[in-house]
Order: sequence, then C-alpha cells, then structure tokens
Amino acid sequence: MNKDINIWWEGPFSPEAVVDNKIDSNKYDNTADKIGLYQIYGTHPLYGNDVLLYIGRTRDNNGFASRLNNRWETTYNSDNENVKIYLGRIFTDTENNLTIEEEYKQIEYAEVLLINAMKPALNSSNIKSVGKAYLDGDYSINNLNNYKSIYPQLTSSYYWNDFLNIKLVEQLAEILSAEVEDTDEIYGFDIKENDNVFFGIDYKIWNDENVPLVIGISREAIKESSLSKSPSFNDMFKDEDYYYLAITSNLKDKMVIENIQKQLDEIVNFLEKNTN
Repeated sequence: MNKDINIWWEGPFSPEAVVDNKIDSNKYDNTADKIGLYQIYGTHPLYGNDVLLYIGRTRDNNGFASRLNNRWETTYNSDNENVKIYLGRIFTDTENNLTIEEEYKQIEYAEVLLINAMKPALNSSNIKSVGKAYLDGDYSINNLNNYKSIYPQLTSSYYWNDFLNIKLVEQLAEILSAEVEDTDEIYGFDIKENDNVFFGIDYKIWNDENVPLVIGISREAIKESSLSKSPSFNDMFKDEDYYYLAITSNLKDKMVIENIQKQLDEIVNFLEKNTN
C-alpha cells in the first residue's frame, strides 16, 4: 500500500446537505455520492460548542449520503441545527491512481490513525489503540485544504516513537520463549512459570487510563486480602478476570526489559508464596 495517504477535506456542510445530496458539484469535489472519511462537529455537554464529535468512514460502495443518514451524532445532538460535517476523499496524482481496494484500505488506515490521535468525544467507545498491523508500515497521513481541527499531518511512526509497548512485548516474549496473543482486546502473553500472570497491552486500559503496559494477575489466583498485604499491589486496575499493575519503568530506558523482567519475577514469586 502507498505509504502516503493524502486526504482532501471540504466543508463545512450541514447534515441535510449531505444526506439530501445538495452539495454543489461545480464548487466541491466531495459530493454526497463519493466515498471517504468524515468529521462531525457540534455541541458536547462537557466539551462545549463546535467540538470534534466523531470521525468515521464510508463502507463498501455506500457514499457519504448513505453513511450519514440518520446518524445519532447529528440527529440527537442538543444543538443539531449547528452540527457541521467535513468530508474527506483520498486522492493521488494522475500517474498513481488507486484501485478501489487500495482506496478502501487507505480510508481504513486513515480512520484508525486519526481516531486514535484525535480521540473525538463520541468515538470513545470504539477507540482501540493502534495495533501492530497499523504500525508495521511507516504511513503518513496528509490532511489538506479545509481539514478543520485535526492534525495536518500524522505518521504511524508517531506511535512507535511515543508508545514502545508493542516492540517491548515482542522483545520480552522472545526472551521468555512466550507466544504473543494478538486480539482486539489484548496484545501480550502469559508467563510460562505461572499462567495466572499476563504481560502486555490491554487496549481498554491503555485508552481509559493512558497506561500502555500492564501486568495482569488472575483474580482467581489470589484472594484480595492477600493482595492488600503487599505494597506492590497499590493503585491497581480491576476487571472481571484480572487485577492489573501499571508498568512503572521508563519505556525508553536502556534497562527497561530488565526492569520489567524483575517486576514479573517479583509477581510470580509472590503468587507462589501466597496463592491458596
């Protein structure tokens, strides 16, 4: 896939103009029947007026009009008369035209990177931190023309530079001869010495708590009363299955692998002594 993803943004348009196909094709290239990405701006009870509410994309052969018809973000906004939509299309020079499959793929990659960089108010339940598949290539998104509030440029290497977690998980898995599990929820592995201990990324915690790497301890493996006796288990995150400890090491420190291994060894040893 082309490393450069160029998006030409136009707007603002009202939801009615898009859905009813009332965009002047003589003035705008991004008409309602085209495919691409869209931004929705409006009122949010916490963040105020004219804020970025949602970033989305068209799917299959459906154009903007079909995708934006009866969208909850526009129809049920508390100030829906002032909802504005910006439409973006993928474009290349005439010597490098894309196939429809390549265009869809660029739209998908752009949506994932933009949502996770901008974190729109109403995308929160769908945000999943950028996974390995989106980081393997060094993609560059160039937002041009009237792109409103999003970054003019964003590269996938931004996530490598600021969040080294995926690389660290892979390095430690190789050292420990562990098999990495890659799903929509996690990217990590169980510790062979104690399969009640998980190390890696929990995407929900990464997004909700801004914690990229965690050690997960099975709730079935240890009683809460035992945990409270150890100072190592302060400030934990919990879900139905695990207690989570945030990795406190500097992820860019030269000794980060050794420091994480030390934390894992301490947890495994603690469990061996305290598990009932």
